[in-house]
Amino acid sequence: LLLMTFPTVVLNSRIAKPHTLGMLLVLAGTWFAYKIFKDSRGKNYYLAGLFYGLAFSVLNMNCVSILILYFVEYINNGYDIKKSINNKILIATLICICAFLLTNWYIIPDFDKFLRRKQELAMIFSYGDLSFYNSLKFLKDFFVFNIPLGLFVVFVAGAWVAVKQKTKKLYPLLWFVTAQFLFIVFYMKHANIFIISLPYVAII
Repeated sequence: LLLMTFPTVVLNSRIAKPHTLGMLLVLAGTWFAYKIFKDSRGKNYYLAGLFYGLAFSVLNMNCVSILILYFVEYINNGYDIKKSINNKILIATLICICAFLLTNWYIIPDFDKFLRRKQELAMIFSYGDLSFYNSLKFLKDFFVFNIPLGLFVVFVAGAWVAVKQKTKKLYPLLWFVTAQFLFIVFYMKHANIFIISLPYVAII
């Protein structure tokens, strides 16, 4: 119910946009990633990688979604980085990349055109502009279209409780939301991309 109050979700729910489909696919990937806490068989890793790859395929910036799987594995291995970089994680990452390439196969023979289009979008949306002043200006739009300040306060309170009570299963979501927030504010400056994090904001 809380998710339905976010402006970005309401605005995107009535039109067919890759952002909304990407949110669904990322949620599916996270479902399988979280099953790893109880069942660490390879299929959960590979299905998570597949859905994160499909989310990546509908919107390039969704490539960061696979971080959730890495965070889950990191916690599941007792915060041991060496144990977290294992064959199942590497295969899941390969599946993610293959899912993107198979559904966007036309990029390979026309890679130059893809790069030109990427540069055009960067100019339109100011991708990669590391100006601190522009980041502050963007925050105004972010707190209008993504998380109104009142809901942001609720999120911060929920995150504080999760950390205080050491609710480790919420850590991957909290880390991902934080990482994507910083990525969008300082690099992308495109509010719609944050839609894949909003279900986790509502959960926290």
